[in-house]
Amino acid sequence: MKRIIFLSIIGVLPSLISIIVSIKFGQIFFYQYGVSAMVANAPLVLIVLNEFRHYYKEFATQHWQLYVHELMRWTIATSLGYVFIINIIYSLLDNESIDGFSISLFNALAVSNLLMAFVTLIQARFFAADELSRFACVTLFVNLIRIISLLIGGALITHGNHIVLFEIVASISSVIYVLAISKFKFTFPHERQEVKIKKGLIDALAIAFYNTHMVLVMLLGPLLINSREFLLFFAAYRLTRPIVSVASLFPNYIIKEGLNEKRGAAILMYFICILAIAASLNFSGFINYILKIISSEFAYDNSSFYILIIIGAISWMNGVASGQFIHSRGTSLPLLYVVICASIIAIAILFMFQNMLLTLAAFEVAVLIFFLWRRIHFDS
Repeated sequence: MKRIIFLSIIGVLPSLISIIVSIKFGQIFFYQYGVSAMVANAPLVLIVLNEFRHYYKEFATQHWQLYVHELMRWTIATSLGYVFIINIIYSLLDNESIDGFSISLFNALAVSNLLMAFVTLIQARFFAADELSRFACVTLFVNLIRIISLLIGGALITHGNHIVLFEIVASISSVIYVLAISKFKFTFPHERQEVKIKKGLIDALAIAFYNTHMVLVMLLGPLLINSREFLLFFAAYRLTRPIVSVASLFPNYIIKEGLNEKRGAAILMYFICILAIAASLNFSGFINYILKIISSEFAYDNSSFYILIIIGAISWMNGVASGQFIHSRGTSLPLLYVVICASIIAIAILFMFQNMLLTLAAFEVAVLIFFLWRRIHFDS
């Protein structure tokens, strides 16, 4: 558990550096880059079957490379299809009306995501086989590559769009590294037909649906809310994303190992510590001080920051509960229905009240109510 906590913290550093670098190029670019990344990431968990966490059993066998090979082929096919569809839709729309989206940023980030899907596969193999030392080594090295690449890019480039080139360089470097450490083979002419990709689609659809609804919310926001007010909110939203992401490994860990009282207590203490640190850094003015050094004109909604980390805490609880649900029930179909209903509720609230915080809170609370209802009616 200690290693998972350590790797979760290390894992958010590249996204934190990416945020810092994009701040350098102003409030508008910060929004544009953030939304373009969200569009590129929207189906990512669908493409990689939610970090391949439903294939831990297969990845722990001697035939793991066969599954990696087939999953990567499926990933490439679906990735290219998604990129093609987005480019066609973009070409048919009035480009000037899509202020928060850049097709060039999207295409570059989609390429980076595709490359990182292979890295995710190899990480899943090490995690499934309990080779946690190698898992930690890959995680640390890959994050170090991204951090160094983004820092160099931030120092050299003069146009924000060029930062994605350094993202791609970092992804290529990461692929080369995991190829070397995993000794992966590319050809299996006699065994490929034995492997079928069946599992994880429902689970991945649930999270892909969540990501897609978030993209819609962030694109609709500027149309329904005052532009300046929305940009301040979005800045606070992106600044709190690394805080939420520090819990990203826990659902996968719980799916694999299950949740007991000791693990539950450790996770709860971890959450409390992260929330306390984040709130203290913001209350002391430290975060604002660092941001002003990077860009004197950059600003964010201070009140929204606190509410967003509370919403993030609810999201953490939902992630842990969903991991235990999948571990105990072996299915995530009810979660897909809940996510669809919660997404519809959130978008309806956005149109009714035109309040971003209320919209995000409505989704997380709706999902939390499902887990509380399930516990009362089925686990008591």
